[in-house]
Amino acid sequence: MITVNLEDIKTDPEEFMLRAIELGAEDVREDDDILEIITSPEMFMEVRDSLEKEVKIEEADIVMLPQTTVEITDEAVAVKILKLIDVLEDHDDVQNLYSNFSLPDDLMNKLA
Repeated sequence: MITVNLEDIKTDPEEFMLRAIELGAEDVREDDDILEIITSPEMFMEVRDSLEKEVKIEEADIVMLPQTTVEITDEAVAVKILKLIDVLEDHDDVQNLYSNFSLPDDLMNKLA
């Protein structure tokens, strides 16, 4: 995943998205003021290097993206999952942590 701030794009964002796809990106998502450019691991370096010539890249990492997500709406289950995530993140042997759950904003705010 390569992230680019929309403010750093000097051309039309739609044109930039099409350009990223032409360079080998599989998908481009807009999230607030950020563009998330999704590539295959094989195309990651090529797409990143090409885009770096055109725009400042905020972040570029190979990440695990879920194919499907599970929305958690039960507060008790959400608390258990968040506790588990905290414990795993604090464990010395864990370097990366990936998940496929999502919490609605109202539930996340309630638990924060």
